[in-house]
Amino acid sequence: MQSAGGASENTLLFKVVPRNKNMSAPEPSVGVRPNVMPGLGKSPKNERDARRIHPRSRWLGFASLACIPLVGWLDHITGPTLSFALFYVPPVAIAAWYCGRRLGFIAAFASAAAWFTAGIPESEPLSIALVHCWNATTRLLIYSLVAFLVAAVRQQRDQLQTIIEQKNARLELEMAERALAEREIIEAAAREQRRIAYDLHDDLGQHLVGIAFKAKLLDEKLRSTHPEQAEEASTIARLANDAARQTRLTAHKLDGANGAIDLVTALPKLAAAVEENCRVRVSVNTSACSVSVSAQVALQLYRIAQEAVRNAIEHGRAGKLEIYLVSHQEQIVLTVSDNGRGFDPRVAEQGLGFRTMGSRAHSVGGSCELESRAGGTTLICRVPISRTPARVS
Repeated sequence: MQSAGGASENTLLFKVVPRNKNMSAPEPSVGVRPNVMPGLGKSPKNERDARRIHPRSRWLGFASLACIPLVGWLDHITGPTLSFALFYVPPVAIAAWYCGRRLGFIAAFASAAAWFTAGIPESEPLSIALVHCWNATTRLLIYSLVAFLVAAVRQQRDQLQTIIEQKNARLELEMAERALAEREIIEAAAREQRRIAYDLHDDLGQHLVGIAFKAKLLDEKLRSTHPEQAEEASTIARLANDAARQTRLTAHKLDGANGAIDLVTALPKLAAAVEENCRVRVSVNTSACSVSVSAQVALQLYRIAQEAVRNAIEHGRAGKLEIYLVSHQEQIVLTVSDNGRGFDPRVAEQGLGFRTMGSRAHSVGGSCELESRAGGTTLICRVPISRTPARVS
């Protein structure tokens, strides 16, 4: 079976159908992968497995056996003027379909015996009796053939259904493994970001603070004797302090949010930071979000919003952005729209940012849709709701 992961990932539409609407991310199954049935060969084991699929319907097969004497009685009282030979076929077919080949053959033999008993000629020549026996034998063969064919069709159907179910189970397992791998990649990237943030804060930040301190001391020493050099030293101290402050801000951004905060609170703070640093108007509307999501879902939605805002500013040259957070129909929807210049789909398909957003949504059982036009771009991310507090960690 070809894996579902063979499909191209450089697309603008990332679709994932979760198995459970209430779970935050697809979880891999624990255990051994199901073995695909080796073939459609006929064997007692396959037949028993096929009959075991519908145990509640087996009573129909036994009920059909009870109908055979009734058909024989009607055949007897109507006499030879009205043939009931075809009325024995449904009980045989029902018995073979629901209970397998063995009971089908039993029903075929019972039907032939009932037909023979119902039509035994009275005070007829021996030749007529032999013809009647021959006709009963012929009907036995016909009914047996019906039972054989019906049981074979049912067996093939059940085996094919079993194969399909096993392949679906394997496909679900592969999708779960892929989602788990994507989530591990995202978590590894987050850990690497935190490590870089700590290095920036502890190493580079401290060095910049030291440079600023030394420059300040040099400024104080040179102020009385060399005022021009003192002014340059003061400039160096100011630039070093600014660089240290920017380093701390960058470290905080890489480390995620400052503590655990609500997603509804994190998005307005993101908008305020973008407006301050990028001079872009950003409006946020979370009033339609009346439920909370899990910490993992909240984190991925926050990262998706960050990436969408960054793409809109850097690539779309947007001057205005709108962020909406809405909950409805057992899912939460994040929408980021801008008034930028749009993008070329052929170029966007190769962009790491679009694939990253799709992978983040996929890791929590959601999907991302990206629409672009001349007047701007709209990102729509849908994720199933998990009834746990929404936190960004």
